[in-house]
Amino acid sequence: STQMQFVTLAEASALIGSLDVSASTARKVRLLMQGIYTRLTKLGLYRGPNPWAQVEDPKGRAGQRVPIPAALVWPLIEGATPDKRAWFLIAAFMGMRLGEICRIEGAHYDAERRALRVFRTKADKPRLVPIHPEVAPVLVPLLEARSGLLWPAQRGAKKGKPRTPNGGALVRGAARRAGVE
Repeated sequence: STQMQFVTLAEASALIGSLDVSASTARKVRLLMQGIYTRLTKLGLYRGPNPWAQVEDPKGRAGQRVPIPAALVWPLIEGATPDKRAWFLIAAFMGMRLGEICRIEGAHYDAERRALRVFRTKADKPRLVPIHPEVAPVLVPLLEARSGLLWPAQRGAKKGKPRTPNGGALVRGAARRAGVE
């Protein structure tokens, strides 16, 4: 049987670092290569340490956010489609995650405190989120107009359930419309 060439940690790291992909995709590539090398070692086709097991994520750790520069926040908000503009405002000024935003219901509005009760959070702990003055003119009328979901899915199997768009696609679309790269 023929043995594979030895790949160094530096070569594996350089390859992952050169990929023009998201951090999530880079991690998937690294894990795939790690699995391939593990299997090749078991088959006797490769000897040596698995370089992919030691490659660090050059684009950040899993779950690490890449913040949008402050100078781009308003152009993105203005570039968002009217139905998504509230999402950008809520994310930018109230610090809510996309999944939390998608599950906002009018019944979660606490008018007395001018806040939203958020029940399903990443930490699984309910919290009260104050409505920012920049967001209030857009969000409060939506909250007062309905008791159910503000943005339910309109068709398919998820009809009536929270609409869960791809966050990256939302930002890319808004950036394209705003002329921001």
